[in-house]
Amino acid sequence: MKKKVLIADRCKFFRAELKKMLIELGHEVVAEVSTGSKVFLEYAATRPDLVILELIFPDKNGIEIATRIMGIESKTKIVICSGSGNERFIRKALFEGVSSYLVKPITKAHLEAELNNI
Repeated sequence: MKKKVLIADRCKFFRAELKKMLIELGHEVVAEVSTGSKVFLEYAATRPDLVILELIFPDKNGIEIATRIMGIESKTKIVICSGSGNERFIRKALFEGVSSYLVKPITKAHLEAELNNI
């Protein structure tokens, strides 16, 4: 099923690669942001089905962002995509209601499998 996706990551290269994979998988990327505070502005403007965000921004925490978005719209799926595979972060994210936690680097096949499961 095609999803409208908001990508939030500090790394421009990662955003570009993720966008390419999502488009190849048939999804629509409705917005890309590089800071935590911009996530809320773009979320309100685009109302995506899925938000893929990194764990740590200089100005916000990805888990806090996810919790706030889910408080606005519980149907929105959130995927944290981080370079950290720390079990404590993964458990906390999933406990707070995040749909999935991916550890970078990710492949298109892994992304597809995760998105099909949420």
